[in-house]
Amino acid sequence: MPSEEYLKEINQKIKEAGEKQIKELDLSGLSHNEEKQLTQIPFEAFELEHLEVLYLGWNQLTTVPESISELQNLMKLKLKYNQLTTVPESIVNLQKLTELDLHQNQLTIVPESIGKLQNLTKLDLRENQLTTVPESIANLQKLTELDLRFNQLTTVPESIAKMQNLTKLFLIHNKLTTVPESITKLQNLTELDLSFNQLTTVPEYILRLQNLMSLDLRGNQLTTVPESIAKLQKLTHLNLGNNQLTTVPESITKLQNLTELDLSFNHLTTVPESIAKLQKLTHLNLGNNQLTTIPEYIDKLQKLTHLNLGNNQLTTIPESISKLQNLEALKLEGNRIETPPPEVLKKGVDAIKNYLRQMGA
Repeated sequence: MPSEEYLKEINQKIKEAGEKQIKELDLSGLSHNEEKQLTQIPFEAFELEHLEVLYLGWNQLTTVPESISELQNLMKLKLKYNQLTTVPESIVNLQKLTELDLHQNQLTIVPESIGKLQNLTKLDLRENQLTTVPESIANLQKLTELDLRFNQLTTVPESIAKMQNLTKLFLIHNKLTTVPESITKLQNLTELDLSFNQLTTVPEYILRLQNLMSLDLRGNQLTTVPESIAKLQKLTHLNLGNNQLTTVPESITKLQNLTELDLSFNHLTTVPESIAKLQKLTHLNLGNNQLTTIPEYIDKLQKLTHLNLGNNQLTTIPESISKLQNLEALKLEGNRIETPPPEVLKKGVDAIKNYLRQMGA
């Protein structure tokens, strides 16, 4: 329960916001301090008709009163980290709303009426208990960012195809076995995160999303990656970690704009030599596989700054690693490396590179 002193402080904030016509009001609670967390929104707050931004996160709100609709000029409403189980129907009257943040609540459904918030550009519903998303969400034509991660979704509505302005779609940690083919109509999508779901294959149609720059498929049950992944020519970030891959398609090396590639926690015994063609790569994660050797050609990845080779079956490190001029971080723990010796490995990347240079001289 909030203390009397804290409630006086909140009421004073609201009073000042009214007197000074302040457009942004922060009534966020203090994490881990129940004496500074609201259990209900003071009714005086709904008289602030000029308000454009309202922060109510980190409280213990279980409901939002219907009178929220009085705040006709509200553009941003932040309700994260509360205990909400429903969203009031009257929220549809907030027609100027561009951002709605409901993450980390206890929502099991989202009302169909949410589709009437025509000016929404960002909708955050992550970390709730949603099993479905209403079809009406497709009416949010101006939405650019939709976050549904950490829910219990088994499907994504076909109607998502209507959200033509969507650039970021986060579906992490759900129970998806596939995504609808209609997703290919989202041609403005630059970031798609399907990590930690139950995908067993990469749907070929996803590879029609020609403007994708970031694709995250880690934590699924993939055994192969289609050669056609090479179609995603704008891709800069590709994460295939935590799957069941035994090989990497040669075509991956056609992704010439890749800067980050994660293949960790798979069953790889080799990496294609042609990976050396990924000249823009700065981060390469090959950790937790079954690699026994590192190919000499790795020295062609001259922009590499981070290389993870930890937890494989390596016994030696090739001299070519010493030629990686920009390498700042090199993970080698969890191997049985004899060369360089342990005393050199402990000293870090510069000592390792120096040792390898001397050995190759």
